[in-house]
Amino acid sequence: MSAASAAGQPHSRMVVDDIERLIHVDVGRHVTALFEAARGGLWSAASALAAAPSARVGLITGFYVPLGSPPAAETDGPVGAGLLAKGLAEVGIPCRLATDEPCHSACAAALATSRPRMRFTPGFRETAESRFPLQGPPLPREKGKG
Repeated sequence: MSAASAAGQPHSRMVVDDIERLIHVDVGRHVTALFEAARGGLWSAASALAAAPSARVGLITGFYVPLGSPPAAETDGPVGAGLLAKGLAEVGIPCRLATDEPCHSACAAALATSRPRMRFTPGFRETAESRFPLQGPPLPREKGKG
């Protein structure tokens, strides 16, 4: 952030903006337009969590690559979700992690290495679209939603 645009910004906003800038580095996947569309989203999410009287977070990860050699689950999303869940848990924000069945073992491995150790709860909840293993306490339902 330039000195001119940093003027009047609280230090916490500048730190979050710096973090966002670091994670928005295109490493050859040509996703700059996606980064531009998401700019400011990290601050919005962090602000919403900080203002929530009883925050809970749901994380969805996993992308199975059936045509890979060999077919396998992605490896960066489950690890990133596990680290994010660990960080949020350390500041008192419970998380629930959902993934598809082929990515279950990658997520379980990512959570098993966290300290304090987090557990990926086995079991699936059937939905009309797919099946998700769940970890953590259930998220509250929105009013008026079943």
